[in-house]
Amino acid sequence: MQRPIRVVRPILEGMEDRMSLSAAIQSLKETHSLVRRSSSLAGLHGTLQGEYQILIPNPDVGAIYQLSGQGNVNRLGPTTVSATFDGLGFIARGQVQGDLTLDGRPGVSINLHLMARGEQVGFSALPSTYSYRIMGSTGTRGILRGTGLVTLRLTPGLPGGPGHFSIVLTRALRGHHA
Repeated sequence: MQRPIRVVRPILEGMEDRMSLSAAIQSLKETHSLVRRSSSLAGLHGTLQGEYQILIPNPDVGAIYQLSGQGNVNRLGPTTVSATFDGLGFIARGQVQGDLTLDGRPGVSINLHLMARGEQVGFSALPSTYSYRIMGSTGTRGILRGTGLVTLRLTPGLPGGPGHFSIVLTRALRGHHA
């Protein structure tokens, strides 16, 4: 019995949609540069202070703390801050959350979401330690990502007047998930 003869014909592929190795390496260098630049602000640290007001629109849902002030944050320079924290109301246990906006040099703004580190009972005072996650930014090169810790200190003011706050932002430690 004779074996069938196989004819092998090479198939040529078009190269137009392929990237050369040198172009791929250049693309990787640009991506690495972008990641380095975008993560350069990722570990925020600084100190901010100002005044806060407490609003109680409905006692059952908890107090709303509104903060505004200024300070310095690394690589943003002089920075203004505005923040809102939602205190716990008529609930057995929960976790306080807040949103904080940092406005630095012209055109640069960073939005953080804060979560209390641990649970609190309803109607308790705001906790002093939070984890933050960068949720968005404008005026920064590339996508800004990062996590860290926030320490909040509230000092009540005179009756009917604003209180004072200080916020310290620190970077998350390596291997530490904020």
